[in-house]
Parts: sequence; structure tokens; C-alpha cells
Amino acid sequence: MVLTNYFNYSRNVFIVSLLNVLLLTNAAACFGAVPADQIFPDTTKGFFSITSVRQLGDQWKKTQIGKLMYDDVMSSFVADAQRQFRERLNKRFGIVFDGIEKLPTGELAAGMVVIPEVVTGFVLTLDVTGQEDNTKDFLSHLGEKLIKLGAKSDEVNANGKTITKLTFPGANETEPTRYAYYLLQDSTLIIADQQQLCELLAARVAAKEPENPLADSPNYVTVRKRIDADLPKELAAADSDDLNEPIIRWYIDPLGYGKAITMLLPKPEKRKDKPSIFDVLAEQGFDAILGAGGSVSIKAENFEVVHRSYIHAPKPHRLAMRMLAFPNGKEFDPPKWLPRDLASTMMLYVDALSIFDNFGTLFDSLILEEKGAWQSILDGLEKDTNGPQINVRKELVELLGTRVTSMSKYAVPITTQSESLMVAIQLKPGTEDAAKKALEKLFQGDPEIQRSVYKGLVIWQNRVPKEEEMINPEDLGGGLPAVDFGPATTPAEVKPKKKVVEDEDDEDEKERPPFFPRGGVTVANGCIMAGTDVEYMLEIFDRLKSPKDSITDSTDYKIVKIAFDELGVTKTPHFIQSFARTDETIRPTYEMIREGKMPESQALLGRIVNLLFASPDQPKGSFRKQQIDGSKMPEFELIRRHFGPSGLYGVTEDDGWFIKGFLLEK
Repeated sequence: MVLTNYFNYSRNVFIVSLLNVLLLTNAAACFGAVPADQIFPDTTKGFFSITSVRQLGDQWKKTQIGKLMYDDVMSSFVADAQRQFRERLNKRFGIVFDGIEKLPTGELAAGMVVIPEVVTGFVLTLDVTGQEDNTKDFLSHLGEKLIKLGAKSDEVNANGKTITKLTFPGANETEPTRYAYYLLQDSTLIIADQQQLCELLAARVAAKEPENPLADSPNYVTVRKRIDADLPKELAAADSDDLNEPIIRWYIDPLGYGKAITMLLPKPEKRKDKPSIFDVLAEQGFDAILGAGGSVSIKAENFEVVHRSYIHAPKPHRLAMRMLAFPNGKEFDPPKWLPRDLASTMMLYVDALSIFDNFGTLFDSLILEEKGAWQSILDGLEKDTNGPQINVRKELVELLGTRVTSMSKYAVPITTQSESLMVAIQLKPGTEDAAKKALEKLFQGDPEIQRSVYKGLVIWQNRVPKEEEMINPEDLGGGLPAVDFGPATTPAEVKPKKKVVEDEDDEDEKERPPFFPRGGVTVANGCIMAGTDVEYMLEIFDRLKSPKDSITDSTDYKIVKIAFDELGVTKTPHFIQSFARTDETIRPTYEMIREGKMPESQALLGRIVNLLFASPDQPKGSFRKQQIDGSKMPEFELIRRHFGPSGLYGVTEDDGWFIKGFLLEK
């Protein structure tokens, strides 16, 4: 389920992020001197490049989503979004977009750069070839503009260069003072949040052929070569202005980036003197991921958007890293019982035993921080006379096959709880009865789990108050059989709930509601099926014996399948394949933003966004303030025609994973 929504979330975040960038661009193309991956040093932990800002704008205008930005129906929102986006970047990074968006004529790049033992920070470079005089004029008036916004402007002399230094005092005692440093070196405008980084990048620009560039870093080279190997062969001989050339490239050293980020954050009191999460991940073998990167092409190769990614993780792997076992398979046709009106579906191959057998050390180190804790839990489940007495590995995990199918749907009208997700994990042939017994042993003694029976299927779901029950025989109607909720649980049988700890330092010990309070799990159709909404699961169960009007019958699915055929995907074993109706997948988020209810969203994407944007001092149990004013967004039905279907697939290779996805016209 997490993997399903990771790809849905990644696709949605990509679209939203790209829209933000494009709101700031205008058009015509020219190329500058030194490529950014030559300017940035090999100590860069994260890197993002738009090869030509203006060319990106030209290409984007040709796409359906790009045309939407120029549609009259969006004009009010686009103007308002530009204002909000610029204000936030100005407040957070000291970047003023009053005229700066007209300066880049070539490449725009951003990265997190580390000077070992000295400083870590962010740098933005803009190729302003042909706009040098306008850039100088921009810098000369920059301080005046920001002083009006409460900032302080100074000039700093460094190595004969004049750096514009901007100081942004914190709004209160807890908010730190922020700095931004601007410098025009030759035809490159450099913006950094640390003076040393501004000076470093300026020196590298001046050197023309600087030493130890990111472009020569072995892991960067490996990732770049793998991405480029999948590009159409004719691109290798294409002229530099060929619009099919990838226009966005990115690269990250995952653990290096994570460790660098932690250096910039105040250390939480509870983790003081403890290793960082990224140190733990490195100890658990995830340092095998040496680098990841990708490219994005727009209006190219017969797609609206096509993106490629590669994760470089050469074997052998060790400890918890061995959980990432995704064998390639050949069966990717969705089962006929998947309904036609899905928002998205994904098929994935996994090695369940590898995941289970290698999870323990990660759990011990990262979650409970106690060696042997995971094994103690498993021993308790098997040997405790008051427990379920189940050998989880032997009686459940060993029954699982390799194929996982997931699906998502959104009920209308859109509310904070419209999203429904469901996952079907294939069982090995002939193991259904054993799987049913395993779930019964696992759940029957848990007072927080409720047993329900629907058309002979036993469903284990989170217990809810009577008035909130989703399977209610009085509500089924249509002659459907009554539902047996199993033996009633008397107050005497209910174990006392754990006392809620009031001490703020022990908040992790407080009881929390289930992540999916309406969720359930059962065994059906040769699978273990788990869903976030039992009510939606019942709809699926009704289709198992008489599937009709399947997702495979829909025109947009067939079009995506044709694209897969033309790419040769259907003839090549791979580990993941997905289909999504982009309009349906972004609709819940769009509607929540439009209604000002995004902070209340219970959809997985909504929860992730709310977690990322929550204020550190936000009271527990409260909702954050929505940061985007969506009041000027048009009704979704007026714009959905601009969002076409998308597909994605991934291949497990000897030294990592290659992933490719595309967006089609509606």
C-alpha cells in the first residue's frame, strides 16, 4: 500500500512542482557557457537542473496541462498562485521574483553543497548570458526592494568580488535569522544561503574547467549513463537545440543528503546524543544506495511528459537493505474483478520472505532502539499463553506469493475521507484455508479488532462504535444477507487500555487511533486483501464471482497498454507496472485545496503533505493552517480535460532499479 501511493504521490508532486516552476517562466532559447554539473563540486549531495528555463516554458505550453495555465478559466488562480509562491520564496530564501524570472537565458540549477567540516547549504545558479547588464541592474535594486519587506542589505567584499548580502531577521525569538548571498560571476548569477558557498561557486565559474566537478563523480556518471542509455538513439546525434533532449535532470546521494539536512536542523532533545536516522540506515545497509537520479522530457517521444529514474545500488546487500527484493515478473494484466472506475492500479512483484527476514534489525535500530526487540515480539506472538500463539513466518509469511495488486478510488462528492485504497497479496496455490486460520489466530483475541462475515468472507476490521459501523445489516438492502459480527465481546473480556501518558517527553507512548480506522483485511480469491475502507471492500467482493465492466475494458487503459507495447515493456520481465487516470488521482487534493480543507484530508497524500508542512509548535490534535489560498481555483470539471492517463514501469537490474513513466494526452 505504501509503495502504491509512493508512485501516486511522486507523480502528483512532480506535476504540482512543475506547475510552480512554470508559473515563473517565459519563452526563447539560448545556451550559456559552463554546464551546472561542472560548476557544482563532487560534494554536492542533491542536484536539480533545468537545461533551459525558457525552452522549458516553450515546451510546456505545448502540453495540455501547459495550455491550461493560459486558459481564461485559470487566469485568476495562476496570478494569485504566482503571488503566493513568490511571497513564500522571498520569506524563506530571500529570492525576489520581481524581474528575476526574466534573467535566465540558459540553465537554472540548484543543489545542496557540502564543504566538509566547514559548511552545508543551498545554492542556486542561473545562466544569464546576454542579460548581464540587466542582472547588474537587478542586483543594484534588490536591496531597496527587500528593505521595504523588513530585510537588511549589505555589500561584502570577498576575493575582489562584491557580494550582495541580505539579512532576514526571524519573526520571533524562536525563528532563526536567514541570509541570502547574491553574486554575478561572468555570466552566472549565484544565490546561496552561506557566504562560503557563494565564494566557492564563484571561483569554480571563473575557473572555466574547475577540479572535481559533480559531472565526474563516479556515482553521478553511472546514474547519468544509465538514464541516457534509454533515450532514443537519434538524440545522440541531435543538435543542441533538439527539443527532444531531456530538459530536466536531477541527482541525489540519498543518505548523504539526509545527513547534510540534519546538520542544518536543531537537534531534537529526544534524539540528543543518539545517532541520526540516516546513520542508522547506513548501519543497516542502505549505504548500498550510492546515488539516484533521472531526467524529464516534455512534449517528446510522443508523450506529454516522459521521465526516467535510476537507483544505483550495487550488490551484495546486507542487513535491512536486503528487504528491497523485487524480482522481475511477466504477469501484469490486471485481474478482471478490478472495477472500471478506478483512479489507479499497480502490479508489483516482491519477495515476502526477504522482506520479513531482514526487517528485524531495522525495527530494532530505528523503531525501538533495542537489540532483539523484533525477535522478542515474534517469540511472544508464538509462545505467550495469553497471545495468539502463531509462528508468523511459518503460518503466514511462507504462504505469500510474489505478486501484489493495488488499486485506488475516490468517492464523490469529494470529502476529507473520499480516498479508498486496497491491496491484494497473492497466496501460493492451495494455501487459502491456512491463511484464514492464520488471520483468525492473529486477530481473534484482539479487543480492538472486530470480526465480521459478509457472503461467507470473514473480515477483520478495526473496531468502531456501533453508530459508525460500516457493515450494518440494516443498511445493506437489496436482499443481501445479514452480517454476522461474531461473538460479542463483553466488558470483562476487554483488556484494559494502556494509560495515556501526559508527559510531553513521552508523547510517543500515547495511544493513537489506527492510521486507517475504517480498514479491514480478509482472505478471498486466492489473495490476502487489505483495504482502508471496508465499505469499498464489499463492492470489490461483489465482483469476485461475476466480474464485468473491468478496468481492462476502458479506452484509456487500452491506450496506456498500447504505449507499453510500443516501448517493449510487455515483452520484458519487470517488477512494477502501473496505470493511473491523472485527473482522478489529483482530484481529491485539488478539491481539498479549493475548499480550504487540505489540512483535514485523510487521504494518504493529504496526510503526507500535512506532515511535511505542519509547524513544529502546532498543538497536538489540531489542524495546520492551509498555506495555499485555493479560493480562486475553478471547478475541477472545467479543467479535468487537460489531464490524461499515465503509465509507469520498473526493472530490477544487477546494480539497481530503472524506472520509467509517461503522461499521455487526454
